[in-house]
Amino acid sequence: MLANLLRQQGLSRLVKRPLNLKLEVRNCQVNFQNYLHLSASGRGDLKDLVEKPVKPKQASKFPGFDPVFLSPHIGTIRFFTRLKLYQSALVLAVFPFSLQLLRTEQILPSQVGIVAGFAGLTLVVLGLVGEYFRKFVGILYLSEDQSQVIVSHNTFFGKRKDVTIDVENIMPIADTPENVNDLVWKIRLYQGDPKSFYICTRAGGILSRKGFREIFGEDSFEKK
Repeated sequence: MLANLLRQQGLSRLVKRPLNLKLEVRNCQVNFQNYLHLSASGRGDLKDLVEKPVKPKQASKFPGFDPVFLSPHIGTIRFFTRLKLYQSALVLAVFPFSLQLLRTEQILPSQVGIVAGFAGLTLVVLGLVGEYFRKFVGILYLSEDQSQVIVSHNTFFGKRKDVTIDVENIMPIADTPENVNDLVWKIRLYQGDPKSFYICTRAGGILSRKGFREIFGEDSFEKK
């Protein structure tokens, strides 16, 4: 009998509890609306209090410089540049292994010659590819006074290198045989080492055409 009484009292509390919760939620909503009303009347418009704060603009990596160009392919180029290093290491490891096989008379000297020729040709090709990719531009930054450019390009080992160049040292496209509509074209310098960089703009990546014109000339997009 006592158990039945406890069960009835517990059931009655559960039935009454949702009503109490509804009243508490309604009171909280009223209090919160009153708080917003008082805050808005004292500090400004209610809309300003409810709106999400605007995120500040992300600063450039180099203070005083703004990005003008960002290559969409630089990540892929770095990947293949590093892959080239692994291929070179593999080729260099195969040649000593072939000499060991020759010493144990498991292969013929002519076969060792083929391995040596293939290894040498592969290293030459990989070296030329690395020399090409190491001058490939990933990002261009232009200073606020439009007097200097930071060229972020790839290296032979697939890493990033930043070089600061005066805008006056960059040849205008109109004075070169280059065309921005080509798949890959050269950024030519009057002096420096290297005297040129490779860049691809046909697939996009130009963030500011105004800044791009400040670097390469007003007619850089019109030359055919």
